[in-house]
Amino acid sequence: MRLKSVLAIGLLGLSTVQSAAQPADLLAAVFAADTGETRAVLVVRDGKVTAKRYAAGYSDETRFVSWSMAKTITGALVGELVADGKLSL
Repeated sequence: MRLKSVLAIGLLGLSTVQSAAQPADLLAAVFAADTGETRAVLVVRDGKVTAKRYAAGYSDETRFVSWSMAKTITGALVGELVADGKLSL
């Protein structure tokens, strides 16, 4: 399972991700009223931004505090680099 799938599953749950065929569907699911407080979503496919959306009052200029999420995301990204053979431990 690729990183983008893992992160999306962590945010939304497997059934929602499987039914979200397009980036717009994924954004709608993340910003749905029953998914909690979402402030920003960026969808990257094949290294290119395919969709992005911000909640009211937020933009790409906003600095977001990630708290402990940064450790998890960094670990997942390092794992992806190792799996792709671009980094060795």
